[in-house]
Amino acid sequence: MVMYNDVPFFWDNWDICHHSLDTVPIRIQDNLVAFTPTKSETEISLTFEFKISEKSSLKQRIIFYSDSPRIDFRTEVEWFERKKFLKALFPVNLVSDYASFECGSGLIRRPRHANTEWDQARYEVCGHRFCDVSEAGFGVAVLNDCKFGYSVRDNTIGLSLLKAGEFPWEMTDKCKHEFTYSLLCHERPLTEPDDNGVFEHAMYLNSPIWAVTCPSSSEVTLPSLVQVSP
Repeated sequence: MVMYNDVPFFWDNWDICHHSLDTVPIRIQDNLVAFTPTKSETEISLTFEFKISEKSSLKQRIIFYSDSPRIDFRTEVEWFERKKFLKALFPVNLVSDYASFECGSGLIRRPRHANTEWDQARYEVCGHRFCDVSEAGFGVAVLNDCKFGYSVRDNTIGLSLLKAGEFPWEMTDKCKHEFTYSLLCHERPLTEPDDNGVFEHAMYLNSPIWAVTCPSSSEVTLPSLVQVSP
């Protein structure tokens, strides 16, 4: 995780300018406060606590599952920064000309390079539940449950986490945040959705199954949620 100085030309709370990403970022990992490993029969987790600044802090639990290839990053952030931009970066080693981003009607593809002026302008890409970089026999997807901005340049996949703009409202996003993003390695390219598991895991992350203990059906009467008439 890295934090950039974020000074857009006009709209602080919406715009992401290229010159902000060219600044030297602050590495959040350099400010480690506490570290706690835990394990159970089904998972191993590593909990990190970081001090971002005098006002802001971050706690992250990285979870490795025994029955899933997905690695979850459950994150809590006390965010009270001013004109900062927080991103999670994943360096990968893949040979591919483009990255794929999920949107409401399928996938969009963007080049991983900046060879032309058009390509240079695509440094930040809108996406929904995941971003994926795949080659012929292997791929890596970054999933998330509530973030919508990615960047892919060369061999680094970036997920935009938080901004700290002050216009048109200086208190935008200055509060406590909870979110989860995940790293998923798969053995087939994204063009084979039935086999790689990316869509399935993205759905599970965004719509988790909740197990609830309740009385048997003979002991409880549930109210109807829907009524239909002619």
